[in-house]
Amino acid sequence: MKWEEMNEAVQEAKATINQADRFLNHMANMLRRKLRSGNIGAYNLREFKKELKNYNIATGEWKD
Repeated sequence: MKWEEMNEAVQEAKATINQADRFLNHMANMLRRKLRSGNIGAYNLREFKKELKNYNIATGEWKD
């Protein structure tokens, strides 16, 4: 593989990850509006709550 090909592949991968992050943020926005009125199972709500406990809103960082 030539340098240019590798560099292009890396740039494409970065673009794909950035696009996935944008879609994920859009989906989170839609989900936020439906948490109470949607038919979301208790298991998923419990897992969301556990995951969010690891986020520090003051620093904007996730705990390990």
